[in-house]
Amino acid sequence: MASIIKIKRSNTGGSAPSSSSLAAGELAVNLADLILYSSSDGTDVIQIAENALANTNAYIASVYATGQQNLANTNARIDAISTSFTLAADSGSNDLFTSGDTLTISGTANEVATAVTNDTITISLPDDVTIGRDLTVSQDLAVSGNTVIDGNLTVNGSTTTVTSTTVSVNDSLLKLGANNSADSVDIGWYGEYVASGTKYAGVFRDASASGDPFVFWKDLTSEPTTTVNFGSGSLATIEAVIDGGTY
Repeated sequence: MASIIKIKRSNTGGSAPSSSSLAAGELAVNLADLILYSSSDGTDVIQIAENALANTNAYIASVYATGQQNLANTNARIDAISTSFTLAADSGSNDLFTSGDTLTISGTANEVATAVTNDTITISLPDDVTIGRDLTVSQDLAVSGNTVIDGNLTVNGSTTTVTSTTVSVNDSLLKLGANNSADSVDIGWYGEYVASGTKYAGVFRDASASGDPFVFWKDLTSEPTTTVNFGSGSLATIEAVIDGGTY
């Protein structure tokens, strides 16, 4: 009958020989973790081989439990593995998150939407965004859905372009020339049309004319800015009924 030689062994995951259980050069194996141990002088335990990433989850759990095993194929020593961390935000109280809990990232109705699919969290804006606080935008902002702003809207820029086909304003009186500090600009409104080239027509208060008249002007070839070049067009015809009434 052939002789059988067995080295020290264990089938318990995470189990390692103690420092006094191995003589110098003696071998021991953990069959669950596929780790081979030995000793250099009979007082220490050396991990000399391991099947890479073998039984990874069980091994990491055992490392945390013993606090003294080497990670597979590294010289890193783990003294402890933290299973909790602190959650903090711009507001509210800090919260301690513990492994095993469910971490929820929630949005705000009509402001921020969140979704999770295949271990990926997506944070986005909903289709209809409602802004209940002040909003400051320093770069271009593109909105493809409806936007409701519950508050004042201030636009700081040199040009505001509205591509709406219908504009509805509750205010019955529109204020023009809000920052007019002197009587040096013409006030009114104008429109653009094409007739042998691009032309402009509108109603203006001529600040440079005696009596500050409001004039109806057409065929302006230069687009008005703060003043109107009345020399590039002509008076427009007005069709109206002017009735002085009875007494």
